[in-house]
Amino acid sequence: MRTYRCPHCKTLSISLKDKHKTGMWGDIFCPTCGARLCARPYLLGPVWVAYTWDVVWFVSMFYFTGNPMNFAYMILVFLLIDAVTVHYMPLAVMKPAHKPDTRR
Repeated sequence: MRTYRCPHCKTLSISLKDKHKTGMWGDIFCPTCGARLCARPYLLGPVWVAYTWDVVWFVSMFYFTGNPMNFAYMILVFLLIDAVTVHYMPLAVMKPAHKPDTRR
């Protein structure tokens, strides 16, 4: 199974399932260092515009042409956008790993 690099501790510890979760505006925690991670929001915004465009475009194409293959094309493009997002979307550290307070 493919793993991805944590931007905080630089280890290959992020699973494919967790990386996919970040593409759906979720946050995850690195199992190695405990850093809170998310996908870069300024890059994820245009991706969600592409998802919306995909659905609106192919549903309207079905409305105008009546061809049910437009739904297959819609799913294919949606999965392609999803695969590119999971593979190429960089992760960002939202909150570094908790360090105990030693000022006592």
